[in-house]
Amino acid sequence: MEVSGALPVEGTIDERFRGMFPYEKFNRMQSIAVPAILRTDGNVVVSAPTASGKTVLAEAAMVKELGRPDRGKVLFIAPLRALTNEKEAGWKQVLSRIDFKVYVVTGERDLYPSEARAADVIITTPEKWDSATRKYMQDRYDFVRNVTLIVVDEVHLLDSDGRGGTLEAVISRMRRIKAQHGGRLRIVALSATMPNIVDVARWIGAPPECVLEFDGSYRPVELETEVLPYRPKPNEFLNKYVRLYRAFDVIKGELAEGHQALIFVSTRQDTHQAAEKLCEIVRKYCPYTLGPSEAIRLQEMKNRVENSRLKGCLPYGIAFHHAGLSAEDKALIEGGFRAGVIRILVSTSTLAWGVNLPARVVVVRDVEMYDPIQGNKDISPIDLLQMLGRAGRPGYDTKGKGYVIVPDERAAEYKALLKDGKAIESMLEHGLAEHLNAEIAVGMVKSVRDAAEWLKTTFYYVRSQSMGQPPDVDALAAEKVRHLVSNGFVREDSGVLSATPLGALTSDFYLKLETALLFKKHAMKGALTTDDVLDVVAMASEFSDVVARPGEASSLKAYGPYEPGGMAKVRAILAGLIGRSLPDELKSDAWAIKQNASRLLSAFSRFCEEYSGEALSKKVRMVSLQIDKGIPEEAVELASIEGVGERSLEALMKGGIRSLRDAADRRPEDLMKMGIRGPVAISIVDAARKLPRAEVDFSEVPELVAPGSLSAAVAIRNVGAGGRLAVVIKADDETMVSERLYLGGGSVRSIPFQLDIKSNTTLYVAVDYPDTMLPADEWKKALKVKQAEPEKKADVEEVKELMPGNYLVIAGEAGVEYAGRARDAYEGNVVVLIKPDSSVVVHTDRGVKPRNYMGRAHIIQIKDESGVRIKAESRGEVLSISFKSVEVYQPHFSQKPDMGAAFRLPISEGDRALEKALREARNAMAREMRVPPYTIFPDKTIYDLIAKRPKTKEELPGVYGIGQAKAEKYGDFILKTLNDGGQEAQGG
Repeated sequence: MEVSGALPVEGTIDERFRGMFPYEKFNRMQSIAVPAILRTDGNVVVSAPTASGKTVLAEAAMVKELGRPDRGKVLFIAPLRALTNEKEAGWKQVLSRIDFKVYVVTGERDLYPSEARAADVIITTPEKWDSATRKYMQDRYDFVRNVTLIVVDEVHLLDSDGRGGTLEAVISRMRRIKAQHGGRLRIVALSATMPNIVDVARWIGAPPECVLEFDGSYRPVELETEVLPYRPKPNEFLNKYVRLYRAFDVIKGELAEGHQALIFVSTRQDTHQAAEKLCEIVRKYCPYTLGPSEAIRLQEMKNRVENSRLKGCLPYGIAFHHAGLSAEDKALIEGGFRAGVIRILVSTSTLAWGVNLPARVVVVRDVEMYDPIQGNKDISPIDLLQMLGRAGRPGYDTKGKGYVIVPDERAAEYKALLKDGKAIESMLEHGLAEHLNAEIAVGMVKSVRDAAEWLKTTFYYVRSQSMGQPPDVDALAAEKVRHLVSNGFVREDSGVLSATPLGALTSDFYLKLETALLFKKHAMKGALTTDDVLDVVAMASEFSDVVARPGEASSLKAYGPYEPGGMAKVRAILAGLIGRSLPDELKSDAWAIKQNASRLLSAFSRFCEEYSGEALSKKVRMVSLQIDKGIPEEAVELASIEGVGERSLEALMKGGIRSLRDAADRRPEDLMKMGIRGPVAISIVDAARKLPRAEVDFSEVPELVAPGSLSAAVAIRNVGAGGRLAVVIKADDETMVSERLYLGGGSVRSIPFQLDIKSNTTLYVAVDYPDTMLPADEWKKALKVKQAEPEKKADVEEVKELMPGNYLVIAGEAGVEYAGRARDAYEGNVVVLIKPDSSVVVHTDRGVKPRNYMGRAHIIQIKDESGVRIKAESRGEVLSISFKSVEVYQPHFSQKPDMGAAFRLPISEGDRALEKALREARNAMAREMRVPPYTIFPDKTIYDLIAKRPKTKEELPGVYGIGQAKAEKYGDFILKTLNDGGQEAQGG
């Protein structure tokens, strides 16, 4: 209906944005409000009836900001996903044509900082923006500081107990961010009719000329409302049908005239039951008739919808609508209602806020709503007014009719509400400690004084002042800070407040304080079963209002020995989702429980990582995946690959592929033969092969060790793709190393450790893969402790008398122990050279101290009663050698200045070239590997190689100093040197 004096769009709106306003003139309300928005830069509050066209005001504010040369980002906050989705398509279409980017992020999508930084308009919910503002100091989130216009749609939802506190906190935080960092910030707040619009204006700082209030006369369609009282019976099931018949009584006349009706009920199940009952009533009383074209359209819809109960209702021109329907079914129902072929639509309250589907007559059958999380509660006044606001179709009806059916004892209360409206109240007080914890974690509040100042910026404070009961903010701030400090969420150091890890995690995951303490307590247990994890989540305070309804008790008992109630219900739903055995009576609540549980499990997983380790964190993530996909634990690995669904899992299991490692060892063709589609088979194998895979090398860890402190290292090699590893090294039950690291594909990392060893023990190395669902790999090695034997003291002079002026060589099988800066031990073939000054040189087949010792230790003990035993000391180094079998060589040469510590067995002149070739080749490899030559092989090995002349790798382990490992590692190199050197010797 055209209003006299309406403001023309042409000449008012920047021509670039004309496509956002596809009409010639603004309506009465818009003609007053749009100039106030366009001609000023101040904050604006608009209170106007439902369906009066408030969205146009948001668009006007938006184009004003986008048209500025110094424009910043526009933030549109809508409390419901349906509202953000509704705006997305239209704005994207128009703005993209003129090179403006619109980015939408709601509860169904993650916020990507790169997308937000590139966007000109960001459409989101309070929760998503709250999360972003908590990271505003990070460079990736600098877009938060670049916002210059905030449009708050439906600001009256400050009064919502579910999310009003978050909306209030995030607006207050944005204002403080701008105050601290400078720059423009304009707030345009849009609301349904409310009596205390001035309180909201004071809160956001809107000047009087920008506070615009419009009464019901500005609705495009006049609205008549009426309260219909009824006398309830003791049986609520019967009461629902009493109210439904009452609803039919008031809509049947409108239906007979060809109009449509919208009936709001409490639950999804109620929509089914009420619609099916209305089909019976319509069949009996025939209040309207459907024409041939309508019948054909309804039949087509029946054939296309998925929901079987919808199929039964559609032929009567009746349907139901709720969030549980598929997107396709919802679109069909919405289209049918707009086309007029659906005469009666039964819906939950979500339709009131989401898609705009007005009807001639609206009936609110249930004023008490059931919420799966919060249980039974009165419908909020804001929700009620929003539902009734759907009455009357602009352009079709001259008036709309809205009815509310209530118990007769509450009729006066609802009449007053419809007459005077509902003042907006703050919900911040109910979660004040949680919100203050978040402000401290963000860094906005750093002292008790800051906390008091923060309180003054809230709607809670403004509203309390308006009511004549302003809080003592200093006392309140001090009280809340004490509570946070005493429970470990905040630390206070010389008056400066900062978040602890507990406080930061609580803020990051929007947890109630009680839930955070619960999660920390159970995370610190270190080990939890699947049942334990489900119990912890079910005990979360976020589920404290869940109630078990009549008729659910028997189903709850089937899932464990829990007292029937909210926790038992949550526990039963989660267990039922895992086993795909959810009873019908629990299905209607399962979606909401599952969504909340998913967020809580993500939080609990991080708590486990913080207070326990990667293993328990992964266990919680596995349980979350089981709930999400309805799978047993053994299927989690494969199900973690994107694209693997129920059918693929079944095919993989039947084909013998039960793990990601199994999949990595197969080709896509192998999977395709199992019945898996080509693209899925390729993605499965590709994903499995892009996972890290660790191997552990214990070569630097001795098997025989001396009692005391052992310093050693294990080498971790990643033979798979690069990734994060969590490494734990333990000796029996003692954890020596717990380290998280990133290791590229093919890379090796040496991880040192120290162990105080007294007796035989087992060394365990566990490597977990925290970013995957791979199980941890584990390796172990036994460490044996060599017991000390009594020794006989000997005078140094006795040793000198044994070898006057000569070198003494002792060879045989022996045990060698070394104690110095570290401890080590060795058993095997040993050659000991004792110099005339009683110092000692030790040669073994491999390794470092004591296996090859060339130090300044002098003999202090020796005995040769039952095998030779030697002990030498020098400046804190102690060397003990115990021979089991001995061959003593007494060389016939005296000490000479140029002889040094080496010795050489006699060989023929013809083999000198081969000796030289082996030495040079060994030294060259030692330089390449940056290790001493004797770790490749000692001199005695050279002579044994010359003597035995092995021809193959299999013969090498028989050579002195060469075991199986060295034969594999150096075999080709040794044999080639022997062959080349031998030919050179023959040629010479």
